[in-house]
Amino acid sequence: MKTKLAYAIACVLAGTTAASAAERTTSAPDSADSLAEVVVTAQRRTENIQDVPISIQALTATTLAQLNVTTFDDYIKFLPNVTSAANGPGQSEVFMRGLSAGSQASQGSAATGLWPNVAIYLDNQSGQMPNRNLDVFAADLNRIEVLEGPQGTLFGSGAEAGVIRYITNEPKLNTTEGSFKAGYGITAHGDPNSSLEAVLNLPLVADHLALRGVIYNDQRGGYINNVPATFTRKNTDIGIHYANYPAVNGNCPDGLPNAGSCVPPGSPTLSNNAITKNAINPVSYQGLRAELLYKINDDWNVLLSQSFQTMNSAGVFYQQPLSSNGAPLNPLEVTLFNDSHNNDRFESTAWTVNGKVGPLAAVYTGGYLVRKVDQTGDYTNYARGVYSDYYQCFGPGSGGDNTLTSTCKSPTAYWISIERNEHQQHEFRLSTPDDWRVRGIVGAFWENNTLYDLTSWHYKSIPACTATANVGCLTDIGTIAGTTVQVPGVTSDNTSFNQDEKHVTKQTAFFMSFDFDLVPKTLTLTVGTRHFKFDNTFVGSVGGSFGCFAQGAPPCPNYPTYAYSLDAQNLNGSEAGWKSRVNLTWHVTPDAMLY
Repeated sequence: MKTKLAYAIACVLAGTTAASAAERTTSAPDSADSLAEVVVTAQRRTENIQDVPISIQALTATTLAQLNVTTFDDYIKFLPNVTSAANGPGQSEVFMRGLSAGSQASQGSAATGLWPNVAIYLDNQSGQMPNRNLDVFAADLNRIEVLEGPQGTLFGSGAEAGVIRYITNEPKLNTTEGSFKAGYGITAHGDPNSSLEAVLNLPLVADHLALRGVIYNDQRGGYINNVPATFTRKNTDIGIHYANYPAVNGNCPDGLPNAGSCVPPGSPTLSNNAITKNAINPVSYQGLRAELLYKINDDWNVLLSQSFQTMNSAGVFYQQPLSSNGAPLNPLEVTLFNDSHNNDRFESTAWTVNGKVGPLAAVYTGGYLVRKVDQTGDYTNYARGVYSDYYQCFGPGSGGDNTLTSTCKSPTAYWISIERNEHQQHEFRLSTPDDWRVRGIVGAFWENNTLYDLTSWHYKSIPACTATANVGCLTDIGTIAGTTVQVPGVTSDNTSFNQDEKHVTKQTAFFMSFDFDLVPKTLTLTVGTRHFKFDNTFVGSVGGSFGCFAQGAPPCPNYPTYAYSLDAQNLNGSEAGWKSRVNLTWHVTPDAMLY
């Protein structure tokens, strides 16, 4: 416990490099308190972390194990100047040094969310997605590198505020080794946890071919309780006027306060008894990764990597001070009326070719990542919002029909978000030997990132209109003809708002960085620049059922008032420019550096 606490304190107090990457060495008794060399590749070169002139932290495999760190939510606690806005596992926006492009809820974020300004990499494969971090489980990692501050010259792709890199252990030639870990614990105020992890390194052809694999299963108990509650409409609900049941002489039938309108008598209430439960938010991580290293000769090798991971979470990761009816709640309690879950899966295929062209080192990396998210959440409290009762209540005058009786249907509401991210990238770099007085790196980068977002909000409880029934009903909506959508046609009866969109971003970049030792091993000037071209495209259909009361058979003809064709808007944009940096690094002594 003392060792773990010491490492935690070291990480928190570290401002730049060595302390946060401390790794105890046991090579000799008199060196028990010395720092081992920590090697990083933050500048696309293999360097001692002490010599890297940027603000960097590296959590090594030893540090990760001693801190019992396996997920993003675990290790961010030990990173100074790094924070996040999170809606649950895999739903974090990462901020470094207070730089933020904004934050929003998860639903619909694939289309409307801002691109992160902290890039996340799995080895050389970037994995940016609005409002959702790639939460790689820390199994068989060599280290996690955290580069604070702008990294736009060598990384780009959303690295304006920094970069987080998960560096995996590569296969070892001529070495057979394996390990197995198992763990068990209890979540404070919640359920038990368990974890299993197995690693195997296996040589296949002596001196030339080796395979390394890891498989893991981590189960984390929940700690949030969904307690019994009833949702009852109130005369003070902002949108209750859609029921058109006015107060008489300032009074409502129930005698409760009002703002001029009342809840119609006989309006239904909603109970959550069917889904009340303690510890509703368990999380599980299951995955495997296999890497194949082929050493062609002393100058050339190829590394292939295949990763699969599934992260499933249930419930919510917040607490409510009050129930839906305003009653005080205890800590770690909520009142939900619909199922909430988040299923997040990714598959990554990556490859790296290392070689030499004369004295120059050549590196080509490529990758294809597919990430799928299926999420749903309770939205019942929206029934107290400004417009929600339009979809749940009606009365005399609604849709121009004065014969209607004031009526409110069920206040239940929820949302569903289905996202798919297809990310392909390629990068090629040439670099000079590390011992030259003038050192350089030049390269080119290309990526195509496609996001499919199908998000729907379900709070329409007024019955759907049909070709033969058009009284006291709300016509279903549908996607707009001629738009680029995944699921064309009429939506379900309780869909009040629907967006079916495709967001494509493409980036091409050329970069270079040069180091010149003004005074060998003492004073170094670094100059780098990156030219980028960024293309951005939106297509799809967005529509809501506002204005659809008694509009006959579906789909509701409310286009273009409350429905929009993104294809017709020609939402295409392009941006190009330069990102540059200049560094002056002074090695005051072999153990001290200023930059």
